[in-house]
Formats: sequence, C-alpha cells, structure tokens
Amino acid sequence: MNIRNLAIVSAVVAGLFGLTALLVPVQFLALYGVELPEAGLVMTRLFGAHVLAIGVLDWFARNDLRGGGRPGAERGIVLVNVLSPALTIILVVAAILGGLVNAFGWVSVAILAVIGLAWLYLGLLERSGEAAAT
Repeated sequence: MNIRNLAIVSAVVAGLFGLTALLVPVQFLALYGVELPEAGLVMTRLFGAHVLAIGVLDWFARNDLRGGGRPGAERGIVLVNVLSPALTIILVVAAILGGLVNAFGWVSVAILAVIGLAWLYLGLLERSGEAAAT
C-alpha cells in the first residue's frame, strides 16, 4: 500500500462514517447502543460533518502526497489522519469501558487503529526513513 491508496481508503471510510452520522444520527448511534436527546443528535451531526470534511480532504489530497504538493501541507494532512484516530480511539475505549457504548465500539477502534497506524507508518515513519537515507 502506498500513501495515495491510503488516502483513498481513508476518504471512503471517513465519508461513510461522516455521512451516516450527519444524515442518520439515530441509526448511527443505535449501532453503538446509544440513545440521545435532540441536542446530542445535533452534536453527532457536527461530528459527522467534521469526519466527512476529513474524508474530503483526503480525497482531494490523494494525488498531492509524496512530493506532489507542499511539504507543510502534506505533514498537516498526515497529522490530521494520525491524531484524529488516536484521540477518537481514546474516547471510544473510555466510553466502552464506562459502559456508555456497546461492544460494537471495538469495531470502530479496530478500523481507526488500522487507518491511524497506516498513516503513522506511511506518512511519518517511512518519510523520516527516506530523509535519513538521503
């Protein structure tokens, strides 16, 4: 897998999660065994909008990664795709352990871990290895 393909996979996954949370928050939260009042559904839609925006960012950046764009912009895209899953994993695990979310939360943790670690490796670690080799 290369970083371009990872950006495509990330865009699709973020797009699916984001659109689902944005358009059908009740059904999205039901997967996790969560029911919220209207204010909570608004917050879920906000979450969905932000995740969808990351998906759009990844989609349009897919051809500009690895030398096709600006290094600072690339580093920012990579960091968003490492930090967002890492922070979300912490929150989801806390919610699972606190009994707020059912076992389906582990599916999200697994997906986020794979994507976040792939971005960490392909976007940061592999890149620093290339810089050290030159």
